[in-house]
Order: sequence, then structure tokens, then C-alpha cells
Amino acid sequence: MDKKYYYLLLVLSVIYLGISLLTPVDSASLVKYNVSEFSLRLIGFTVYIPLILIWVAAFYGFVVFKHYSEIIKTSSDGKALSTVSKGLMVMSIGLPVSSVISSALTYGVRLSFLEQNTATIITNYFSLSLALLGYFFVMKGSRMLIAKVQKNKSGLNYLLWGVFAIVAILYIYLTFQNPNRSVSTISGGRATYALPDILILLTIVLPYVVAWFMGILAAFNILHYQQVAQGTIYRQALKYLSTGILFIVISSVFVQFLGVVGNSLQNLSLTSLLVVVYILLGIIALGYILIAFGAKKLTKIEEVV
Repeated sequence: MDKKYYYLLLVLSVIYLGISLLTPVDSASLVKYNVSEFSLRLIGFTVYIPLILIWVAAFYGFVVFKHYSEIIKTSSDGKALSTVSKGLMVMSIGLPVSSVISSALTYGVRLSFLEQNTATIITNYFSLSLALLGYFFVMKGSRMLIAKVQKNKSGLNYLLWGVFAIVAILYIYLTFQNPNRSVSTISGGRATYALPDILILLTIVLPYVVAWFMGILAAFNILHYQQVAQGTIYRQALKYLSTGILFIVISSVFVQFLGVVGNSLQNLSLTSLLVVVYILLGIIALGYILIAFGAKKLTKIEEVV
């Protein structure tokens, strides 16, 4: 198994923790939540540690899928899984890299090296780029899997796509109901996108809808293919993979909805805010843990072979 990815994860985790600990605490948060600097940093660790554990699960998942695709590389499934694993790699490595970049930008803002709007724009576009690229590869690989399989057009599929359409429309609507989307209306606050409306629509909102579409399509394709795939363990692995991808898409939707209702979040107590953060971490964790379970199933196939 290729260990270089785990070494990369270790380096990124150390950098992330280092930057997070060096970043000056927001004095406004200390006053708002009536806590000490030590307490706030301690609370931070209840987020940092679960986050790093999620990264570990994510890296394990894509590394094993990548390794398995190389073992069966001469088959059509091998080529498809190789493409899927590229998408998983982009999403998995993107998790710590985006956290490092976000922490570094926050550090720069706190030390007045960087404008908050600049940091916001960089963070938003980087996260969006990862989502588009990751889901594109996963979708492309999933289409290769079902190339010779007749698609299942069940009523359930239509219902799920209907739900997706409603979510997409609601996301677009709420985005432009957000008074902080371009400029913060709260003293000391920050804009969600720091861009004019036309750029928010064309370069943030619609691309995210496209990314989610690709992710959900990939999950459906893999779920359908696993029903006709050969081997019980292999089918189970693909089912875990499909469900994990779906939960990752849900977590992405959740993050964007949190962004557009940012006003409400600023009025939450520290306990309520932490509950929201932990729910988000739980959804992300579920997605990558399911993929890791699927990867674990593949290792059992290797043991039999």
C-alpha cells in the first residue's frame, strides 16, 4: 500500500494544528461568548481532533480503492474504479489542504496581513474547485461502470431528483435573501462571498448545484451498478461507496446552507453553535467512514485472492 499519502496527511495535520494554535484568538468571540482564551482554544480541540480523524478515514478510503483498481486494472471495472479513486483522492486530500489554507488565511487576517474579503474569496473558490473536480472524476468513473448496464428509471429515482431540484432552488433563493452575501451588515462581521450578485450566481451558486448534481448522479450510478456486479463482497463495497458519496454531497449542501443563513448563526449561543458544527462533522464523518468500510471490504477480496 502506498504510504506517501499517509506521510502527506501527517505533514498537513501538523501544519494545520500549528497554524490553528499560533493564530491569535478573536477578542470579539471572547467577549461575545464570555469565555477565556484557554477555554476557547480547548473547545477548538474538540473540533480539530474529530476533523483529523475524518481525514484519516478519507485517506484510507481512497488509498485502498486506488490500490484495488490497480490490481484489477486490466478489467473495465479497474479502469472505472481508478477514475473514481481519482475523485476520492481530490476530495480527501482537499479536506486537509483546504483547512490549512483557510487557517493560514485566517492567521493573515488576524495579523492584518490580509483583507477579510480577499481571504473569503480565495477560500470559497478553492473549496468550489475541489468539489467540481472531485465529483467530476467520481461521476466519470461511475458512468464507466454502468456503460453496459441498462439504467433503472424507478419512481424512487424521480422522487430523489425532485428533492434535489427543490434543494437547489431553495439554495439559490436563500443565497439572495442573505443580506451579508456581498458586504457584511454587521459590525466586525464578514461577507459570505464578498462578490457582486452576478458573480455569486454564475461562479459560486450554479457551479455548486452542478457539483452536487454530478455527485448524486455518481452515487446513483454506482448504487445501480452494484446490483448487477459479480461477487457479494464487491457489491457490498460498492454500496458503501455509493452511500458514502451521497453523504459527502449532503455535507457539502449543509455547509453552503450554513453560509447563506450566517446571520442566524451569529445569534446562536456557543453551545448551540458547537452543536451545529458537530452535526456537520458527523455528516462528513459518516460519508468518509462509509467509503472506508467499502475499502475494507475490498481488502477482504484481496485476502481471498
